[in-house]
Amino acid sequence: MNMHENARLTVHGRVLLVRRVVEEDWTVVAASEAAG
Repeated sequence: MNMHENARLTVHGRVLLVRRVVEEDWTVVAASEAAG
């Protein structure tokens, strides 16, 4: 996979971020901060 060199999150990181917000009811802010 050719990841953009400035990408903050990998595919796995984006999936985790969405899962936290949608399935685990995290706030977007909390999930974003946890993702760094």
